[in-house]
Amino acid sequence: MCSLTHLKNTKRKNSLQTKEVMTHFAHKILYLLMSITLLQQSHTYSIGEDGLCPLVTFLPFTYNGGELRSGMAFSHMIAALMAAEDFNARHSTVISPTIFSKAYDRECTVTFPINEPDGFIVANTEGTGNNVAASLLTGLPENGLMRNGPCAIVGGYFNLPTLTASQFATGWDIPLISHGSDDIRLGREHFGHTRATRTSVDLSSISSAVIAHLKHIDRTEFLGIIYSSVEDGTSYAETLKTIAKTAGFNHVQSVKVQYPYTGFKPDRSVRHAMSVIKKKDYRTIVVAITHYEWVKVIPLLADAAEEFGTNGEDYVWMLAGSVDLDQWIMASGPLNTNVTKFLKGVGIIRPIDRFSIPTVDGKEDPFLQSWRRRGDNSSFGELVNRINPIIEGSIGYYNIPTNSSLSRKYFETVLPEPGAGFIYDAVMAIGLGACSAQKRGQQQLKQRKRKIKSDCEDSCSRAFYYCEQKVGCTQCAEGLQDQNSLLTTERGCIPGCIPTESMVATCPTLSDNAIPIVSSNVEEDSDNADKEENSTKYSSNDSDQDFDTGNMHLNGILSTTFFGASGKVIFGEKTGFVFNIRNRPRDSITYGLYNVYEHLGGEEAAELSFHLTDIVQNVSIDYNEIWTSFESFIYYDGTTSPPVLLRGPPEQNYLSSSVRAGGLSLMAFSIFLSAASMVFVFLYRNSNTIKASQPIFLYCLAFGSALMSCGIFTLSFDESHGWNELALSHACMSTPWLLVLGFIIIYSGLFSKLWRINKILQYSQKKVEVKHVAGPFAALTLSVVVVLTCWTILDHYSWVRKETNIETGETYGRCASKNTLAYTTPIGLLMSISVIMTFFMSWKTKDIVSKFSESSWIFYTIFLHVQIYIFGAPI
Repeated sequence: MCSLTHLKNTKRKNSLQTKEVMTHFAHKILYLLMSITLLQQSHTYSIGEDGLCPLVTFLPFTYNGGELRSGMAFSHMIAALMAAEDFNARHSTVISPTIFSKAYDRECTVTFPINEPDGFIVANTEGTGNNVAASLLTGLPENGLMRNGPCAIVGGYFNLPTLTASQFATGWDIPLISHGSDDIRLGREHFGHTRATRTSVDLSSISSAVIAHLKHIDRTEFLGIIYSSVEDGTSYAETLKTIAKTAGFNHVQSVKVQYPYTGFKPDRSVRHAMSVIKKKDYRTIVVAITHYEWVKVIPLLADAAEEFGTNGEDYVWMLAGSVDLDQWIMASGPLNTNVTKFLKGVGIIRPIDRFSIPTVDGKEDPFLQSWRRRGDNSSFGELVNRINPIIEGSIGYYNIPTNSSLSRKYFETVLPEPGAGFIYDAVMAIGLGACSAQKRGQQQLKQRKRKIKSDCEDSCSRAFYYCEQKVGCTQCAEGLQDQNSLLTTERGCIPGCIPTESMVATCPTLSDNAIPIVSSNVEEDSDNADKEENSTKYSSNDSDQDFDTGNMHLNGILSTTFFGASGKVIFGEKTGFVFNIRNRPRDSITYGLYNVYEHLGGEEAAELSFHLTDIVQNVSIDYNEIWTSFESFIYYDGTTSPPVLLRGPPEQNYLSSSVRAGGLSLMAFSIFLSAASMVFVFLYRNSNTIKASQPIFLYCLAFGSALMSCGIFTLSFDESHGWNELALSHACMSTPWLLVLGFIIIYSGLFSKLWRINKILQYSQKKVEVKHVAGPFAALTLSVVVVLTCWTILDHYSWVRKETNIETGETYGRCASKNTLAYTTPIGLLMSISVIMTFFMSWKTKDIVSKFSESSWIFYTIFLHVQIYIFGAPI
């Protein structure tokens, strides 16, 4: 039979990755995951047949029973209602003026039921995921618009509530848009968050902004990171470290802290983390911890910074992520506290709303204009107060005065809190995405109708031709009208088919006998298609959009582009070879640099405050960002220039003053003895003993010894004593000249002295002149001079400073040349020849009386020298 194949919504069974969502509250999260599994089996929520789209919004009005930030959540709730009201009216002065002029938006029937009792529910997250689970499991009304569940979830502002709500959104197959979460797991399928996106940006984007700022102020190469062990803190630190290395920070030291943060345990305590940073002595430090850890960690960081001396004018501290500025800056305490001292000169980078940017042309931001106009509508204030989830008199309660004049004054004097623009865009994106999905769903239904008709015609034609060939045209035509015809059960004619032109051309009888009626199956299928078109249930239908997430509403959201309260709202970011369809591109967000500095408060008391000094736009992985400065950034020392050093002065291993003094003293003593010896020999030159010892060679020994001693002088200086590289290089080249020439003169003189005695006794010559034994002396000396001259000219022995530890920057200075071995080898060979010759001659003259030859003393001296060279050279 020709029938419509009904497309049924399949229930998706997403595998939740418990490993990624486990926290310190493991048993509660496990219960949550079990609850979601049950919900997946029985619920698939969507927009109603009448186009109503109930919303659930999660905001942090309180945290652990205390107020998190003055009026922040209340301000966000107002912004969300502003967006819902503007969308319902199809008019907004905040977003692109032409967005509602599109045909599918004018024809869109989607609305937010903000005036219905349960059409727009706002719940308090308390900054954790537990309240979110409780609200979604037991807090939704059993009757009314929420009886079938919400069409989308907005929020939360912080990570844990958002991740919890995202699991519910995945189970219910509805989209979630966060306006503040920066957790990199959100919106990534392999973490199980398949229905989530955000109008804010993730940690990777914020990391890019932090690195962009550090590069902007030339704080490169060295970076210290202190991060918490919880999931979002760890992921932030790893992301920051990766981006930093990509950006050219070659030395990055990250240190982990973990609850309770006290003591001195590695990877746990703040004090230990600070000691590691101090040991590295990197002067640029980024703190990456979650919003709920600031209260505990900041005082401990401040105390540790005071203890290790890392909170002064030589350091640049950056705070990034979910930093509560009001909580820590405005209530930081007296200036003599460590906390205030630590925060002074700190920089804070985070995404900002457009209304937070100072105006340069005098035109007020469109969102602020729309905010102020809400004061003219008293019913809007009543709506806000009615939806407020906080009971009057409770912590975190705020309201809008019902009096029209007071209501107008409220919106004129109370400015929206940071993040209000992002939630406005989130609600607007949900509405626009629903319209886009509705249009896409209608197009698919029309295509489906056309396919039904085409399929029916094809089926009828095939059946007719089979029938006509089997029983003939007339009987087949009659069979078309007979519901009980055997032909219908024998793969024959289908009763009720509409004869086509080709069928009539083959069998003209059809035009007379067959009544063209549409099959009852076709009528039924068409009616069902019409009903489905009106219902606009498109939770899990397939879509041919560019973004295919398996959910048409989420597809519509991700395909939406408009210029909103937070800038250009667009989804899909490509970083390298990775394309994340749920990420908002980092270059679509404006980031603000806030400066914490000192000013005079009441009664001349010094206080700290934060100020927006710069904004950065067009942040990308290529770092082609655009900076706009509104006021100067003030560092710890009160100047506008960052510290010069990127890390502490590394150990240079300079020659200590005591070693230098000791060496020069020994040199002076040696030269003194050499000079005294020469004077002694000169004074007693006519003595028989001195004559027998050959004065000329004694002068050579003393002179050579003095030359070698002067080598200590050229080795006793470095940069710490005021010598520059040129002077030290000259000293380097002078050292081998002094040491080698002195050595050769000493041993050549000894050899010549012994050889002369040996000649006299061996050949019984009456007289052997000095010139008769000067040949080897001259040859060795000349050879050494030639080698040293070539070394000096061709490959000058120069002063170089080499880094021994790339992490600490430790260095040492030494003399070096490119081909040192090529010159030291022949020099060593010549020195060895002089020693061997002297050793051999001392052995030959060992039987001569000591008056003429000191062979035994020379032998022991050579032996001592050889030992010194063997053991001293490696050192």
